[in-house]
Amino acid sequence: MNSSKNSNPKAPTVDANGNRLYYYLGIYVSSDGKTIYKLDPATGVKKQYTIKQKQNGSPYIEENGDCFYVNYLVAVCYKPAPKDGKKYVIVHLDGDLANCDVSNLEWRLPQPTPIPQIPQSKPYSLNTYQQCKFGNLTINKAGEVYDGNNLLKQHDSIYDSDTDLFVCIGPFVHVNGKRYMMDDLVTRARFVGGTPDGKKNPVILHKDHDRNNYASSNLEWVEESSAEYQNYMTDEKQARRARNVQLNPGVNFPDFMQP
Repeated sequence: MNSSKNSNPKAPTVDANGNRLYYYLGIYVSSDGKTIYKLDPATGVKKQYTIKQKQNGSPYIEENGDCFYVNYLVAVCYKPAPKDGKKYVIVHLDGDLANCDVSNLEWRLPQPTPIPQIPQSKPYSLNTYQQCKFGNLTINKAGEVYDGNNLLKQHDSIYDSDTDLFVCIGPFVHVNGKRYMMDDLVTRARFVGGTPDGKKNPVILHKDHDRNNYASSNLEWVEESSAEYQNYMTDEKQARRARNVQLNPGVNFPDFMQP
């Protein structure tokens, strides 16, 4: 889990060395991100976390099987994001993801990242090739996306800092801070059967009603008002509601945020 919790409403608790408390996990974090520990409430003994590193250089720790990125821990404790209802992301000013010193971190509004396009022609026709490249990304007809030789994990949720909840959204892959929606990738690769041309509101139908199955053989362009798509959406809404509850155990997920 990428812990991008942008809120820390309480006044910071500081230890003797100036490390600040990250309330969500109950751990102390230094301003340079190099010291992270938790205090045993019974004995006062420090549990020092091992800081690991992702392939892209981002430091992180593990807690109860979840992954928490050091840049977010430092930023939330020492430089909270603006409270204006907008979604901010962390930027490393020197471009070095391993440098999580608070002086190197800044919250910024995300910039839209266009997905590289392959040449398109009209009318629409199914791509007969087994894979398609967009810059460093490759998507194949099995619905797998690679960054170079690395198979990317497909995600289906984001963190909403306004409600302090994780929310299920359309499947996507994440590369170097950029989010690529699976619907966009299969559309640009022309891996969806049928055609959107001539349809009033063309949408992608997952034939097996599994929103995570992006195999080309499972995808088809249909009219949004069609009975087959409405049946799919009934199942899809139920799946998203269940996923929202699963993402937030023990939380009464608000109905107004449900699909």
